[in-house]
Amino acid sequence: MNLIRYQTPRTTLFSNFNRFFDEAFGNLWQEPTMHTNLYNPAVNVYEDADNVYLRAELPGFSKDEIHLEVENAVLTIRAERKGKDNEAEVSYSRSFTIDDSMDTEKIKANLKDGILSLTLPRREESKPRQIKIS
Repeated sequence: MNLIRYQTPRTTLFSNFNRFFDEAFGNLWQEPTMHTNLYNPAVNVYEDADNVYLRAELPGFSKDEIHLEVENAVLTIRAERKGKDNEAEVSYSRSFTIDDSMDTEKIKANLKDGILSLTLPRREESKPRQIKIS
C-alpha cells in the first residue's frame, strides 16, 4: 500500500509560487496549533493480513493528554497540552476513516517515547483465506 500526499490542482504560475512559499515558511504569525501546518506530527499507517497499524509522533504529550475515540467509523486522535490558566498551549487533532473490516472493540493503543502506536485488528470474516479447489 502506497500513501501519496494529496495536493489540490493548481494551474497558474502565481499559484505554484504561493504554494512554494506557504510550504517553505507556513504562517509565521500564528501560534503552532492544529489549525496551522507548524504543528503537524508525522503519522505512518501500514497494514498486513491481520491488522492495520498506525504510528503517530506526539512528543511531549502524556497519556492523560491524548484522547482516542471511534465514532461512526471514524478514529480520532486528539492531544492537548494545557498551559497557564488551563488554556490550550498546543493542540492536535487528526481523524481517520476506518472500514467495516476493522474490529473497533479490539483496538490496542500504546504510548512509548512520544510515539503513539495503535493496532486495529481485522475481523475474522474479512481476513484473506485460501479456497481449496475440488
